[in-house]
Amino acid sequence: MSTIPVDPRVHVGSTLDISTTSKVPLARLIKVEMRKMLDTRSGLWLIIAIIAITAAITVIFFFAAPDDERTFLNYIGIMATPQGFLLPVMGILLITQEWTQRTGMVTFTLEPHRGKVIAAKVLAELKRAEGAGLEEMFLQLTSDDARDSITPEGVQV
Repeated sequence: MSTIPVDPRVHVGSTLDISTTSKVPLARLIKVEMRKMLDTRSGLWLIIAIIAITAAITVIFFFAAPDDERTFLNYIGIMATPQGFLLPVMGILLITQEWTQRTGMVTFTLEPHRGKVIAAKVLAELKRAEGAGLEEMFLQLTSDDARDSITPEGVQV
């Protein structure tokens, strides 16, 4: 017998009614995209590389720069340089990982509105970039030289 027997209770021409199913909220899609950034090996290692390279360049700047060059704005510039080169790569990985990880069919089956998925990817990337900026500001404000350059009159340039 070459055919699969059909259950007589199932109507062959019937369709699945999903009209009462609630839509996937954008906040959930953003959480999923944030999780996808770290779930892949390339995303995880890129974040680790960004943190390590930023820390290494900051330490090198701390020991190599003359005292008059160790200002708050110079720390911002030094820490922003490696992040400025590597953070866009993270955005590219986020958009293209649907193809490389072969999850595009699952993603767009669970949420068929492609614009909503892409908006979630963009918002997740902006949220991650905001976190990187806050981390950078925290590291700069906790360094002794940066604290010395901040006075009641403002930031010494």
